[in-house]
Amino acid sequence: MAKAGFSMLERRIIIFERCYGWAFWFLIWNIILGRRAYVVDPYWAYHHVRTPIRGFPHSLPAFVKIMVKTGWVKVLTVEELGCRRHIIEATEQAVRYCEKAGDVFQAEVRNKDFLSFYKAILGDAVVERTIKKSVCNALAEFLSVRLLLKALRKCFGSKEFMFIPAYNARQYLFFEKIWPKLEPDHPEAAFRFSRLTLWFDTVAFGFILCMDIGRGLVKAFILFANRICRRGLVPRDAVCGVSLVSLARQIGDAQKSLSFLVDGALIRREDTIIFNYAKCGPRKKAFLSRKFPNIVHMQDAGISWSDFLTCLNGARSALRGFSLGVGIVYKDLSLVMENYFVWKQIGERIRLRNFVTHCDFGASQLGRNLALREKGVRTWLFMDSANQSCNFMTDNNVMGAQHPFWCYLDYDHFVAWTPFLAQYFASHPGSAKQFHVTGCFWADYIQPRRDAFKALSMGLQERLKRKKVVAAFDSTYSRKGMTSYQEGIAFARHILALADLSDDLLILWREKITRKLHYKLDDMSADELLAVYAKMDAHPRIINVTRTLTAGDMIAVSDLVISFPFTSTSLEALSAHRRAIWHDPLAFYRRNIYDDRLVTHGWNELQDLVVRLLRGEELSFGEAESKVRDPYSDGHATNRFRRLLLQSERD
Repeated sequence: MAKAGFSMLERRIIIFERCYGWAFWFLIWNIILGRRAYVVDPYWAYHHVRTPIRGFPHSLPAFVKIMVKTGWVKVLTVEELGCRRHIIEATEQAVRYCEKAGDVFQAEVRNKDFLSFYKAILGDAVVERTIKKSVCNALAEFLSVRLLLKALRKCFGSKEFMFIPAYNARQYLFFEKIWPKLEPDHPEAAFRFSRLTLWFDTVAFGFILCMDIGRGLVKAFILFANRICRRGLVPRDAVCGVSLVSLARQIGDAQKSLSFLVDGALIRREDTIIFNYAKCGPRKKAFLSRKFPNIVHMQDAGISWSDFLTCLNGARSALRGFSLGVGIVYKDLSLVMENYFVWKQIGERIRLRNFVTHCDFGASQLGRNLALREKGVRTWLFMDSANQSCNFMTDNNVMGAQHPFWCYLDYDHFVAWTPFLAQYFASHPGSAKQFHVTGCFWADYIQPRRDAFKALSMGLQERLKRKKVVAAFDSTYSRKGMTSYQEGIAFARHILALADLSDDLLILWREKITRKLHYKLDDMSADELLAVYAKMDAHPRIINVTRTLTAGDMIAVSDLVISFPFTSTSLEALSAHRRAIWHDPLAFYRRNIYDDRLVTHGWNELQDLVVRLLRGEELSFGEAESKVRDPYSDGHATNRFRRLLLQSERD
C-alpha cells in the first residue's frame, strides 16, 4: 500500500504527472538536486477532473517541453505505458464494484448525522442512490490512477519511485484503504507520495469543499431572496416539459432540433414547455423567448426558490464532522437537495404530465425527479446517439465498458434506439425503471434521394451529377486514448486519399466540432489535424458542408456513408436502408459488435470497398447490417416515441 512521509533525499527516481502550479517548481528543485525526473505524457484519463474539459489533461508547460528536448527530463509515452484503454478499464471496474463500495463507504464515514440529515429530507432511497453514484464516479477516478501506477511499476520493475499525480493524493489513499474490502486479493502498489504532495492536496481538498459549501449557500440565498421580490411562474398545464441543455445541438442543428417531438398533431407546441438550462445572454434569451413562447429560463435567479435554512443546516452538518468521506459526497447531496426544492416549487405552478430530457445523467436528476414523481409526473430520458463505450468491446465481452454516467438513473422511462443499446444501459446498477426501443430518431429525417437532391442548391446539384457520392463524418477525438487524434489524422488522410482515386468520386465532408476546439482538446496534435483539413478544403472533389447541410441531407444524397468509429451517422444511414460503414484507420477495433463487414480496418480495406462502389458493384452487408440497425427501420421512430408519451399519459 502507498506510504507517505519519507525523506525526498532517500530516493532518486521521481515521476511527475502534474507539471503545473507548485509541482513545476518541485520538478525544477529535483533537477537541481540531480535526481532522475520523468514526466507522464498527457493522455485521456478519467482522473483528470480539475481541468477545463473532464478527462483531458493539462498540457506540458512550455518550459517542461524545453527540458524534455534538452534531455533534463524524460517523457514516459503512452505507448511505453500502454494507457490507451485505461479509461474504459477504470470505468468498467468501478461500475462492477459500485454497489459494494457504496455500502463500505458509508461504514467508513463517521459523521452519521450528516447522512441522517439528508435522509430525513430526501428519503433513504434517494440518498443511497446519490451516495453510490458519487462513490462510483470517485472510484473510477481512483482506479484510473491505480492503472497508471501499475503501468509505471511494470515499466520500472522493482525500482522504487516517488509519484506526483494530477489527482488528489489524499483521496487516492482513502480509496486505497477501503479497496481490500472490495478486492481482498489486490496487489499492493509499491510507490510513495511526497510530503509536499500530501500537504498540498489536503489544503486543496479543504479549500474546494469550503468553496462548494459557500457557493451552494450563496445560490440558495439568491434563489430565496429573489423569490420574495419577484413574481413567480405563471400557472399552466402541459403534456410535456422538455429540457434545453445544448444551444449548438438543439437550436443550431435543424435535424436534431429542440422541437423534434412537436409535430402539431400528436404533440402540439402549445402543449410543450421548454426548460432552458443552457447559459446564454440577454439577446439569446430574447431570441429563444420569441422562438418558444412557452420557455422557462432555469438560470434566472428567482424563477424558483430554495429552502435557505435547510441548505444552511446541511452545510453545518458537513463542517461539524469534516472528513474526506463527507467531502466526496457533499457536492452531489447538496445538489440533489437544491434541485428537489427548486422543482418542488415549479411543480406547484406548472402541472406537467411528462418531463423529457437527454444527456442528463448527473446527480441533480435524482432531486428533480423525486420532486416530479411526488407530483405524478412521468420522467423520460432518451438517447440521441449510439456512440457508446460498448461499441468498442470485443465479441466475447459486448456488455463490458460500463460507465458511471449510466448508473443510478432515477427515470421512469428510458428510450434507446436498438435492443443492443437498451441491453447495455439496463446492465448498469440502479438503471431506469422501464426501457423502450423506438428505433433511430434521426433516420426519420433522411428523405428519398430524389427529394433530397432537389432541395440542394443549383450549384451543388451540378457538382453531384453523374458522380458517386461519399458522405464522410469525423468525430470528437481524445488525447492519446480511445479514438485518439492520431486515429483522427489518419482518418482524414484516408478520406483525402479517396478523393484521388477517381474523377467520378465526390466526397461530402462534415466536421463534428469547431476547429478552434481541437486546440483545447489536444494542442500538440491540433496543428497536424487542421493541416490535413486545410488540404481537404482545397481539394476539388471534397466539399465541406459542415455549415450548409444536415447529416440527414448528406446521407440522403450519398451512395456510401463513411464514419469514424463509432459515430452515430452510419447507424442512422443503415436504419434508413442506406449503405454505410465505419472506417477504423489504424485497425484498433477488430471483432466488435458491428462485424468486420461493416468496419474497414486500414487503408487497403477502405480502398477496396470504394473501388467496388466505383465499379458499380452492389454493396450488401446482409446479416451484419440487420443485426445492428434499429429493429423497425421504418422512418417512424419519433412518432413511436410520441405515442409512448401519450400512452403513458392515459395509463
